[in-house]
Amino acid sequence: MASAMEYRPSLSASTCLAFHASPLAVLRSRCLSSPAKRPRTCFYPFSYHSTFTPSFRRLHNGVGISAAKRASRVCPIAAIGLNSAVQGGVNEALELLAATAITIPIFRRLKLSPILGFLVAGVLLGPHGTRLIKDVEDISSLADFGVLFLLFEMGLELSIDRLQKLRKYTFGMGSFQVVVTSLILGLGAYAMGGTLAESAAVGSALSLSSSAFILQILAEKGERQSRAGVATFGILLFQDIAVVPLLVLVPFLGDTARFDFTHVGDTAVSAIREGTKHVISVLGTLNFIVLVGGAFLRRVFNIVADSRSSEAFTATVLLTVLGTAMLTEELGLSMTMGSFLAGVLLAESSFRSRIKIDLEPFRGLLLGLFFITTGMSLDVSLFINQPLQLGFLIGSLIFWKTAICTLIGLPFGLSLAESVRVGLLLGQGGEFAFVLFALANKLGFLPDDVDSFLVTTVVASMALTPLLYECGVWLGRQIDKVVGSTGGTVTTEATIQDVAEPDSNFVLICGFGPVGRVVGRMLSRKFIRWVAIDIDMKRVKAATNSNLPVVYGDSQRPAEFLEANGLSAPTAFVITQSQDELVMDTLEAIRSCFPDRPVYLRAKNVQQQKEYLRRGARAMYPESFETSLQLGQSVLQGFNTSKVDIRSIKAEVRGDSGLEDAFQEYEEWFDKNIRRPGDVQGQAEKDLTERGQPEKDLTERGQAESDQAEETKLNRRSEENGASHVVLAKQNSTSNSVKTPEEGNG
Repeated sequence: MASAMEYRPSLSASTCLAFHASPLAVLRSRCLSSPAKRPRTCFYPFSYHSTFTPSFRRLHNGVGISAAKRASRVCPIAAIGLNSAVQGGVNEALELLAATAITIPIFRRLKLSPILGFLVAGVLLGPHGTRLIKDVEDISSLADFGVLFLLFEMGLELSIDRLQKLRKYTFGMGSFQVVVTSLILGLGAYAMGGTLAESAAVGSALSLSSSAFILQILAEKGERQSRAGVATFGILLFQDIAVVPLLVLVPFLGDTARFDFTHVGDTAVSAIREGTKHVISVLGTLNFIVLVGGAFLRRVFNIVADSRSSEAFTATVLLTVLGTAMLTEELGLSMTMGSFLAGVLLAESSFRSRIKIDLEPFRGLLLGLFFITTGMSLDVSLFINQPLQLGFLIGSLIFWKTAICTLIGLPFGLSLAESVRVGLLLGQGGEFAFVLFALANKLGFLPDDVDSFLVTTVVASMALTPLLYECGVWLGRQIDKVVGSTGGTVTTEATIQDVAEPDSNFVLICGFGPVGRVVGRMLSRKFIRWVAIDIDMKRVKAATNSNLPVVYGDSQRPAEFLEANGLSAPTAFVITQSQDELVMDTLEAIRSCFPDRPVYLRAKNVQQQKEYLRRGARAMYPESFETSLQLGQSVLQGFNTSKVDIRSIKAEVRGDSGLEDAFQEYEEWFDKNIRRPGDVQGQAEKDLTERGQPEKDLTERGQAESDQAEETKLNRRSEENGASHVVLAKQNSTSNSVKTPEEGNG
């Protein structure tokens, strides 16, 4: 079976889809259709830059339709087949969507990982299933971008300082894992009859694990911040770094064929020379990107953010990921390393959460496509014809990698339970193994049947990743019961983020203008935690300089914002924006995602007040109407009217305006549909009340203490300014203090 990363000369119908998303990928695959123009070793996107010919590089300058026209002069088949591919591309897209829509809900219902659903869909659609999609390679060119976006997102969760904290896991555990695993698995392949060169290539390839599968599992289970998750990520990061040296080493193995020991010295010297050049190149490239790229990217995103254009911001994100990936590929590094570095450079910027939100649809779609194409590469016939041999190889791979990682983890500070979990997560093969197998096969020292068998083994082991994770969790619990827990499988040590994830006892303020700042100060006075979101970059910068928890983001996507920042659902929402359309969109988004959370906002008039009430908001007051009530309250206080009478008069005025009936109608609806015994909303309101959130049942003792404190201040002022100022001072202090909803101070 051909490797999943090998190119075929036929023009697949899926070219249409790939053309619109990545013209460069199509040009590469099409221009390799002629054997005369095909480089000796070529694979995409995880390719080493020296394998491409100069004429092939010149095709990089064009994009879109014009590039396709220029390519058609070199590769006529691209122009001939483009029109006929359109209809086929639509059919393949429909087949992919239909398979995903059917399999994913089934696996969700069975409480299984969606990754398995994608793999099953790939098996059913691929050349070893129903053969609805025959050419996997063209789809793989597009699907591999999902891995780029995944690594970029992981980079966003790190910074240069945090990356240095991972060096124990990356360069410590990671280097030991790759070297020891390569040696042991290579010796096993040699003992089974392989040549020395073949065994070295197989051992090196099988030492790598799948970043796409593992990181997706950790994200689904919320394990990215655990110590086991951080250690796993550190090892995966080193594996990604080790790919390029392995790509340099494999051709030297091919030159020695069955390894003539008379050339060992020359081969070693050449390998060391090339490796040294590569290390110097890598260090220089990394320093250049870190020193120049970070400041440049932040400046670009500042300019784009000031335009307040969602389309421009999303386009800039995509350009950053793909552009940095292509840059590092040209400099001799892998594309995944480039996308990861781009994420690291933006990790400490104010745009981190907004970037993750905008990137999520592309990452999810393309990563799902990657899993589907992986399933298409699974040769089901081998399970029927050679089940024992295949099962033995899969079991041996998982056993040895798990055992090695478990033993390595203990000296680096992991508990036995955590080491076992890390070992099982890394027990499968990885997508980079396809690249090394394809290269060894093209160089002629890895036979076709062995290549096909190894590819199927790796794909099958990748499919077992969700099961391996569950086994690791179960074994970790059993080990903790026997040897005692050392902090649990999820710890706060060495987390990816420097701060712990906050609980749900906080208020999310949508908009940090003048009203938002006042609300934030009032909440801070009662020690109620709050986080604000605003799309105005100047406001965010000013608040950040004042050490206020304000984050750049879009309030119309609250669920994505909370997830991107590692926040759980807040206790309440406060909408302080002034644009009516923006307020309505934000309210609808909050109500659709968090129907059991109270939403507080302001209204400009009575009609708008009633409309917001009908849409599920609460505790908001018409600006002009409430200002009139406050003015009347001040006048009544000047005539020594009691507080009880003032409250009664204000209630009557509200009743005459129709607001009292609207409030009563809303409260009845809220009690019937949301506020039930023991539900989340009831607990949320209880927590807010205990923490000082203004509610109707505010205790008399707390109100009395507040009044007494205000009276003391007013008496001091009266001695200096005269009795005539006391009434106005009392009115001002009362209007600025926390009031109950009946008093109308929203």
